[in-house]
Amino acid sequence: MDNNRDLQLDEIRQQKIKVIPDTNFFIDGLEYLQTLQPKDIIVSSIVVKELDGLKSSNENSTQEIKDRAYKVRKAIHFITDSNLHVENPPRIAKLEELQLEDSNDDKIIATGLHIQEKINELVIFLTFDRAASLIARGVNMTCPKLTHDDMKPKASFRFAKKESSTYQSTIFQKKEDETKTIPSYPKHYRKESSGKTGVGSKDRPKLKMNGNTGLAANDKTRRPPKLTKRKKKNVKLLFSRLVLLFVISFFIMAAVQCSEEENSKIDEQQQRLENLPIPFDNVEVSLTEYNSNEYGFQLFYEVINRNEFEIEFGYPLEKLNEEESSSPLSEFKKQRFLHSEVITLRYNNDTVEYTSGREILKPNQVERVYIGGRQPLETLTSIHTWVQDTDSGEVREMIFNVSE
Repeated sequence: MDNNRDLQLDEIRQQKIKVIPDTNFFIDGLEYLQTLQPKDIIVSSIVVKELDGLKSSNENSTQEIKDRAYKVRKAIHFITDSNLHVENPPRIAKLEELQLEDSNDDKIIATGLHIQEKINELVIFLTFDRAASLIARGVNMTCPKLTHDDMKPKASFRFAKKESSTYQSTIFQKKEDETKTIPSYPKHYRKESSGKTGVGSKDRPKLKMNGNTGLAANDKTRRPPKLTKRKKKNVKLLFSRLVLLFVISFFIMAAVQCSEEENSKIDEQQQRLENLPIPFDNVEVSLTEYNSNEYGFQLFYEVINRNEFEIEFGYPLEKLNEEESSSPLSEFKKQRFLHSEVITLRYNNDTVEYTSGREILKPNQVERVYIGGRQPLETLTSIHTWVQDTDSGEVREMIFNVSE
């Protein structure tokens, strides 16, 4: 497939091609992304950081900023609720190899090219930014030419029916007047009139008996009401209703109790996950966001490094080539078969998952650390990674036993 061929959005959705959206597309093209499969959407960690910086507004903000912040929050909720996979950008050496610079747009494009090379499938870059689109096309990455008009729904024309004329000819009007209902009387009554045309009580037609019915003229007798026997209450029906009510109440109480137990388990698990044990002093860690379902989990931590040196969380195993062969880091690398990921997740079903989550913790700054897996959080037993003091080169091991 020609990477510079312009693809339509409908064609991308129908062929289930993987996409990596830019930040502006998450804001203004979210409705289209919601029609795609979550597995076909790749999210760059650069996009997550940019959205996180645009989600806030206050009373003094303009209406345009408030509207944009609302769209940004919707995009963040979509990423977390859909459990989209977040990828970190490649290293600077990879950017230089792709002839890209150390900018956010170039890092997002480099992430898409890296994933495309890794899975050997086409990955499309979606953006409204013309400059970013030109950069992507320059490195031979598929990027359709999009505008905000592409997101507008197509107009549909409906032809209204002409209202039928309410005109009626005088002939039909007269005919309708003639066919108006005339009050009819029973056969055994005859109508008598005084001949006058007035509408007073004296001129109203008088009704008299004609003697053919055998009924008295002034018969005002009423039929006696039928006496119905009072039905006896069905004891069996009442008992069955009481049993049904008891069963329904029992199930409701059991459901409430199960819900409370589940909520207590979730709270207990969240408390265990709050303190990420980074093996350096003067480091403050707090769990800010927590998402979990049957397809995986996401953990977002805010970390403040109070030291005077930088700390690299998630020390890459590729750097172990520089270590001595007898060091514990080298032994760990041999046991893990040279995986390039930096975080190891262990589950209670004896499975191991390797994922990315490297982050540089600068002194006295708030940094966000992301840890995500593709199995339910309830099955997670431990989180393992390496943490390095970038000034002294000291590397420490972090083992977080979640199940304890």
